[in-house]
Amino acid sequence: MCFRINSDACSGVEMILNQLFVNGAVLQAGKPIKIFGEGSGTASVEFLGSVASVTSDGAKWLVELPAAPYGGPYEMKVTMNGEETVLSDVWLGDVYIISGQSNMQFKLRESDYPKESYTDEPMLRLFSTQTYGGEIFTPENGWVPAEAASCGSWSCLGYLSGKFMNEKKPGVMTGLITCYIGASAIQAFLPDRVFDADPSLVIPECMRYDMGYKWNTGHSQIYHYIWKKIVPYSVKAIVFYQGESNYSEAEALKYRILLGALIREWRADMSDSALPFVIVQIADYYHRTAWPWKMIQDAQADAGKSIKGVKTVVCRDVCDDKNIHPKNKTELAHRIADALSD
Repeated sequence: MCFRINSDACSGVEMILNQLFVNGAVLQAGKPIKIFGEGSGTASVEFLGSVASVTSDGAKWLVELPAAPYGGPYEMKVTMNGEETVLSDVWLGDVYIISGQSNMQFKLRESDYPKESYTDEPMLRLFSTQTYGGEIFTPENGWVPAEAASCGSWSCLGYLSGKFMNEKKPGVMTGLITCYIGASAIQAFLPDRVFDADPSLVIPECMRYDMGYKWNTGHSQIYHYIWKKIVPYSVKAIVFYQGESNYSEAEALKYRILLGALIREWRADMSDSALPFVIVQIADYYHRTAWPWKMIQDAQADAGKSIKGVKTVVCRDVCDDKNIHPKNKTELAHRIADALSD
């Protein structure tokens, strides 16, 4: 496995588009359309009759176009330093980031959802940020359509909640972007600036629960390695299912603050102060009944009550408390879809 942190700085590099912008891309309807990449020079984007340009000195560049309604397929023309690229089969729909740890990464084929119910979903696409760990889909695959033959390798909750969203909003393209890593602690999803501003949030390694994975070493690893790659793509909402890897007394005591910081910082990164969040409360698990587990659950419940634009989805009553990775995720997917559509 190769795990590295990419810098935003790329001075002297030729202009390139971010990997999200390829044929089949799903853009968020009703919000400013943000097209971005890296490198030096001049870029212009033409889409649905609007044109915008930018000159870059080598850092990440960004072009913003006006919001547009649902629809597609369209073409988008991007010109970088005089070289033209035409993206086809581009849609304006609803885009969701699905994030967290193993219960979000958990594959459809691992669940109890019957294989005979796998279906092609023409209005559902997935962009995977993963490049490691045996994942079938990587950024090089672009926006992958939901097909019965391969959807078993999708996030179970991603596929099912996307499928149920399509039923609620027929004719609207749904796009999913992954931002998950199994066994990840919440610190890994947060920027360095959070810990610089409040050193009390830096929990010594000897007091942390899970130290067996490189992305949990220190903090901010996933933030740099995955999250920054998809910022500031316009999205409809974020679904975050995480918490099992913060099961230590020291981390549980800080989890409420860390979760609030994640919501605040990710909204700031997206320049969307009202960006909706759906927080999935971790399920009961009979091996972990001590107060730190309950404190994490309480923090997740409180986020839905105290932070505007945040909803908490409860799953303890529809999950198997004998398995930290419950196979029965269909009802939970329905609840996520309900929360996203309310």
